[in-house]
Amino acid sequence: MLHYSGPLALHFADHSKPLDLRFESTLSVAELERATHITTTAQHLLTVENRKTTFLQLARADASRSTLIVATSFPTQAVKLLLQKLPPSIPHHHFGDTDPSGWDVLRNLREISGRDVLPIHMHWRPKPNSQPITQRDHQILMRLLADPRMADCRDELKAMLEAGTKGAFEQESLGRPVLEKWPFYEPNGSLKNAS
Repeated sequence: MLHYSGPLALHFADHSKPLDLRFESTLSVAELERATHITTTAQHLLTVENRKTTFLQLARADASRSTLIVATSFPTQAVKLLLQKLPPSIPHHHFGDTDPSGWDVLRNLREISGRDVLPIHMHWRPKPNSQPITQRDHQILMRLLADPRMADCRDELKAMLEAGTKGAFEQESLGRPVLEKWPFYEPNGSLKNAS
């Protein structure tokens, strides 16, 4: 099942099905498989790791309906189909947690989609008494640092590794969106990838 918010149209061999439902909508894998291609009038594609909070908050904040927002952790078959059938020209950003597993979701999205998936609002942020990185986290970080697909994220990964903690890694640590359109949070020093 694909969980999304924003405008899109499924194009089948014999007809098209425009969809622009407000807030969270769903599409089945069967519908996505039958579509020959998918289009959107959105200016941005934003994949969001946390469906139960952050995705819903962003869906409500997108007053201009300029963003196709898709909930995904490690990509499901439905997400893979969407990425295969959407035009590659739509800019794709990912907003995930910034623990090692969250960065691994970004790596996985890049790997399965072949797209330039840019992180947005993903920065290691210090937090007193933060969870220390585990041995498994350390292994993931070392794998990510060695992966050429993650070269643009190395500073953030190294900051976590050097601190030895996950920091304020959950998306929810940024609070609710403060803007009613893209990029939903004010760009500042801690949100340098917003564009």
